[in-house]
Amino acid sequence: MGTNRSTVGGETSSAVTDAVGTQADAADQSVGTDASTMAYVKGISDMLGGSTGFTTFPAAAAAANAVSLAEVARYLSEKQTPRFVTAALTTMETTATTGASPVTIFTVTGDILITHICGVVKLAVTSTSNNGTLELGTSDSTAFLIAQNVADGTDFGTVGDVWVDATPLDRIDVLQRSGAGIVITAGTDITLVVATNSMTAGSITFYAGFIPLSSDGALVSAI
Repeated sequence: MGTNRSTVGGETSSAVTDAVGTQADAADQSVGTDASTMAYVKGISDMLGGSTGFTTFPAAAAAANAVSLAEVARYLSEKQTPRFVTAALTTMETTATTGASPVTIFTVTGDILITHICGVVKLAVTSTSNNGTLELGTSDSTAFLIAQNVADGTDFGTVGDVWVDATPLDRIDVLQRSGAGIVITAGTDITLVVATNSMTAGSITFYAGFIPLSSDGALVSAI
């Protein structure tokens, strides 16, 4: 005799069908709802690779019992992996003058760890009388992140020059020579000091990597 398919595991066929769902079921990312298996599968697919992504990404939490993988992933992203921020200082003949100095390049919130920082020349930088200087730091130590350099037509004079210290190099340099591994606290902004004479042309893009130390730690471009 054939097996009676009207019940499966004590449930009726219609109940099993309701539990499995159909292709028309909308994605569901809610935990603890009575959605169908198909809805949950679609929800998981969205979270893993769909354009919808997480409807609500959970807050960061260190790995522990009763902590989800999503919470740990966010913890690693926010607390362990450097985030990179770009700030482009263009038309330096107007933005990098002695009258505008110090120029805020990055706005800092709370306490952060600078993991990498450098400037890359995008348009050759020149200055009045070829003796205008640039240095990058904070109000407490104006050249602490990148040492002072003179815009003399040679340094900063080539597109692709990498500025990490007092001697910019063409198209390659070592980040460890700049202010890497530096702690900045109390929301102290990163500034560019222009001294002796103003810039007359040029563009520098600054790249910075940071990890927040305080719960509100953040770094964003100010330009």
